[in-house]
Amino acid sequence: MLESSLTFQQELLHRFGIGENEANETMKKVLANSLSEQSAFSDHATIFTAELLAISCAVDFIIKNKLENTIIVSDSRSVLEALNNPSNENVLIQELKEKIIHYKYSITLEWIRSHHGYQGNELADEYAKLAIEKTEIDYVQKFTKIQIKKILENKMDKTWQDKWDSSTKGRLLYQIYPKINRKRICGDFYLNQVLTTHGALAIYQQRFFGKSSVCPCGANEETRYHLIYDCTLWTEERKAFPTDFRSLSIRSLFENRKVKTIIRDIMEKRFLMEIKNL
Repeated sequence: MLESSLTFQQELLHRFGIGENEANETMKKVLANSLSEQSAFSDHATIFTAELLAISCAVDFIIKNKLENTIIVSDSRSVLEALNNPSNENVLIQELKEKIIHYKYSITLEWIRSHHGYQGNELADEYAKLAIEKTEIDYVQKFTKIQIKKILENKMDKTWQDKWDSSTKGRLLYQIYPKINRKRICGDFYLNQVLTTHGALAIYQQRFFGKSSVCPCGANEETRYHLIYDCTLWTEERKAFPTDFRSLSIRSLFENRKVKTIIRDIMEKRFLMEIKNL
């Protein structure tokens, strides 16, 4: 639950021609209003919305009490920038702008740094802490389009990850990429053969076409592991690998850009060998 409070700075009121007694009285009214109108927000409400509504409440207070030439001081730079942006289409921003523009007296918004010892700002933080303890929700914020999209994306990602974790297929690829990633796309013809073991590798040729699964080097079955770590046909290429590469997982090797490029070159050469044997 979020809460944000605004306060008027006495010295700023003086700049706008309000006398000391009047300024003190105004301060008392605003502080009293803050104490009586701490608001608890629904859990998905953003800090931006809470701070925006706090400013809106302060504007409502000014209009209701017909205050002249007032200044609202806030530490929310994001809200103030949004209010100053003519292209911002946020409904709450537009409504607040309308209230300020159509009020017959001047309402000025000013920004101050947070946690710099300003009495009113520190008091607002105290009210925010008190509002957290409220059990009753004062304001239920509707989900924005961005929030709905994010919720759906998170749900989709969780479903995808759960299926990827429990699937019996693609386990060799899972060893390298156990975490799903919508931004990760590998369109390389040769690397994909290593990632999936589908292609020129003898183990694949044996499984789908009944050919021998023995590597051309004659030492063992030509698996992905054999190709990368052991095959004597690629001893020269592996000299550029880290000296401790045998202790590293295939996943770790793929995370090394240089090694990944070498593995791609090895697979390309192996593919060309297979083509020549057709």
